[in-house]
Amino acid sequence: MTDHHPARDASVVVARDTDGLVALLSAHFPRHGAYAMTLGSPARVHLFEARHLTLGPQELTPTEQDFTLSWWSMSDAIDAVSRGRFLLPAGPLALLLADRTGHFSRAPSDR
Repeated sequence: MTDHHPARDASVVVARDTDGLVALLSAHFPRHGAYAMTLGSPARVHLFEARHLTLGPQELTPTEQDFTLSWWSMSDAIDAVSRGRFLLPAGPLALLLADRTGHFSRAPSDR
């Protein structure tokens, strides 16, 4: 990493509907794409959980047209994690924490 390209923080949200199903967003990625985590990176990944969501109209931007939203049970999502079906490590980490603790971050109004 250079000073010309500072690391950006990222957020991962485990989104659950009123039935407890987990929203998973997928897109077409190159079959043999390379992804790496830099251990020395100062970037932070913030993990959140949103509960009791309801599905509204889906409006995708032109750059999001390849995205697919599906709703899975937590057990199916955890099974997909254990089988290595996620490319990036932050999503599985968020799912595992949400499953293990029941929650890991709440909005101030929920406290």
